[in-house]
Amino acid sequence: MGSIENRNHPAPSSILGHNDHASPAAEIPVQVLLSNNGTVGVAFLHHSTTATAWSSNNGPTFLESPALRDEDILGTIVIFEMPKAATNGRTPKLAKSFRCSNVRVGGWSSFTMRNALWPTTLIPTATIRNDANSQFLCTTFRRALSAYMLFNDEDDGFRITWATVVDSLDQTEGASFDVESSNPFFHPNTIRPSRYDIVVRSSSEDNTWEECLSNPETGYSHTDCNICHADQYCSEGLNIGYEAYLHIDALLSDIISRRRSSLFLKSPYQKECVFFMPEFFYNLIGVLPESLKVVLVIVFSNKEMMMHSNKKVPSALGVILEVNLFDQSYDELKWVQHPSCNESSSMKEWCNSLALNWRMRECNVGIFCLESCKLENWVCGTHECNVDEDLNDDFNVDFWSDYVERRNSSKKKSLVVAPKDVSMSSLYPYCDVVTNQAVHNAVPVKRMASRNSPIELIYG
Repeated sequence: MGSIENRNHPAPSSILGHNDHASPAAEIPVQVLLSNNGTVGVAFLHHSTTATAWSSNNGPTFLESPALRDEDILGTIVIFEMPKAATNGRTPKLAKSFRCSNVRVGGWSSFTMRNALWPTTLIPTATIRNDANSQFLCTTFRRALSAYMLFNDEDDGFRITWATVVDSLDQTEGASFDVESSNPFFHPNTIRPSRYDIVVRSSSEDNTWEECLSNPETGYSHTDCNICHADQYCSEGLNIGYEAYLHIDALLSDIISRRRSSLFLKSPYQKECVFFMPEFFYNLIGVLPESLKVVLVIVFSNKEMMMHSNKKVPSALGVILEVNLFDQSYDELKWVQHPSCNESSSMKEWCNSLALNWRMRECNVGIFCLESCKLENWVCGTHECNVDEDLNDDFNVDFWSDYVERRNSSKKKSLVVAPKDVSMSSLYPYCDVVTNQAVHNAVPVKRMASRNSPIELIYG
């Protein structure tokens, strides 16, 4: 389940706050996801010292040395409760957070990190006994008033963590219910896999998340947990409800092995019981929290088949999937192919484009807000700014109709530029992204604004 062997090694001292001579805020590249309801935050801290600058392109990705650009990125993840929710107008108690150190953070190279945090009210609560050969995620669920699902890309799949926030003044958590009595919530998908290791449940012995207590005013950590146990504080606030792992490699293996006599006839992927996994990349497109289903795109190299075929075949293949986390069933929503993707960078770019195109369709953003749109593979530029004065234009029919008309009437369609970049906030509205890019690069900010505040600060 991910890179467990790395978790026994401590995170860099500057990340843990033990460096007296440097500020972690200035030295450690950080991205923070803040939930739109103001209850939960998730900080991703980048361990690599080679990340010397932030990209000026789409989103806050790092520019690393060419030798390490495609290497796995180690980082520390911290889930924390927002100060407003922690104090709630009362005397501040110890702030609780959870830390997961030295894990792969594949989200740095993804098309966005906003797709990592999703709200939900459905929490798995019981793991099946003797479940090594079970296809089910759990036997019991409960309702939660405030909860989020965190998806961390660990380069072979996603670690999925359910985090809940319980207020001491209102601990009216929903009652638990059995899966068997709640079939309307869990509709299985069409394809039943031949293996049960696509979605794996974490055991209590994994100890993935380390609970941390700190003073909410000073930030200093507290090691004496007797303070919180005395007033039952540990049952309040932020808690980790459940954890599972979605193995993309196992999912792709099942997809390919099902096609021995169709798509991959005479393919080297499956021959004489020897299985060869192609190079692959993937993105999380969307989550349906109330049904425990996720939408993914996987692209993989077809070079091996090109070498064994006399006919012209695509260089890379891709598939859009809907996966049921509860019972590991899935549906293949669409297959696509690319004639020339033949190396990592081009396959990643294609994977990002497929994810954006599908998500824009789902959200009716850009030209897809037009009912008569026929530009099937259209993708425009995006930006990660949390505040966009023209945010409503992402869904403006008149705005995009003019662009489509100009594009259709032009002889050189590629020269007709989209009127604006689509905001990632329109595609993934459940959290904002805050970074320390300005501090890390020692570049003064010119403007500070908030999405829901009419006041902004302008410098200079």
